[in-house]
Amino acid sequence: MPEITQEEFDMLEAYKQLGSIDELSSKQFDTVITTAAESSGFKKTVLERLLKTLPSEYNLVSSEDGVAMSTPDGDIDLKEFAEKEWAEFMPSLKAGEEKAPISHVRQSATPRETGKREQSKKITAAHIANTYGWALKSDSVN
Repeated sequence: MPEITQEEFDMLEAYKQLGSIDELSSKQFDTVITTAAESSGFKKTVLERLLKTLPSEYNLVSSEDGVAMSTPDGDIDLKEFAEKEWAEFMPSLKAGEEKAPISHVRQSATPRETGKREQSKKITAAHIANTYGWALKSDSVN
């Protein structure tokens, strides 16, 4: 087995601190996605999902203008690539203010529903009165 120098040993120990190859690759991917999302004005989560659908020949690369997509046909600005390839996803992809969730407010009963409730109460009251032989106010007036 070949011997290593103390410097090489120290460097190996430092690399071990970074984690496994898969963990390191995941960290690097996350950093690249974050940078690409910030520079292009895209939402990170949507960009990440879309990038994972691409074939392995497509990669994000640095460019003079920020981030570009490396394709088999050459590099293209990420925004241009997104508008061309992901046009239907652009509304979701574009970062912006998050919209507040829609809250559902219970509406008060309409007059028609109120009438049904009143009718239901009268039927229930009539049933109870009939069962126990009570007279209802409306019956005694008629």
